[in-house]
Amino acid sequence: MYILLTGFMILNLFFGFIDYIIVGAADFNVTMLTQAISANTTTIPVQSTAGFRIADWVRVGDEKIKYNGITNTAFLNDTRGYDGTDAVVHNIGDNVYGRMSDALNASVGFNIVDTGASVGSINLISEGIRFVKTTIPAMITWNFYWMKSGFWQYLRLILFAISTGLIFVIVIQLLSALGGLLQRAFV
Repeated sequence: MYILLTGFMILNLFFGFIDYIIVGAADFNVTMLTQAISANTTTIPVQSTAGFRIADWVRVGDEKIKYNGITNTAFLNDTRGYDGTDAVVHNIGDNVYGRMSDALNASVGFNIVDTGASVGSINLISEGIRFVKTTIPAMITWNFYWMKSGFWQYLRLILFAISTGLIFVIVIQLLSALGGLLQRAFV
């Protein structure tokens, strides 16, 4: 079981690397606003968009902003308040996080990408929920840009089935372990 889980994680990381090469961007990015923006601004001016995907979402403060294009210094055609967040005013100098740097920073409690540090308060409950809600589905669906057509879409379906089964087995094992702990606690 552990060999299968390790293989699954290595394969997912490998395909993520391939996705990085093909799409030309990684999700571990952070930049900074170069101007204050209102809740209605649809072009987000930043220091640099180098390393960000051409279309994705970013987080500024508590707001997610979906964008559909980039220039060297701006995210374009933005949907403010994406994914149920509220569109609000942001100040010059506020950090703008890519998808993965946002998740990493939130889990450790501060800007790990910017500082390179590896300590901080761990927000276990909220990040556990976020992991279940976003990371696991992304790992299960193999949502890589280059796997959406041709032969690769069939490979993606096979990997999806394997991933779903693997996650199901992991959940069953965790529930079994939790049941054992609860049984010891109350017996």
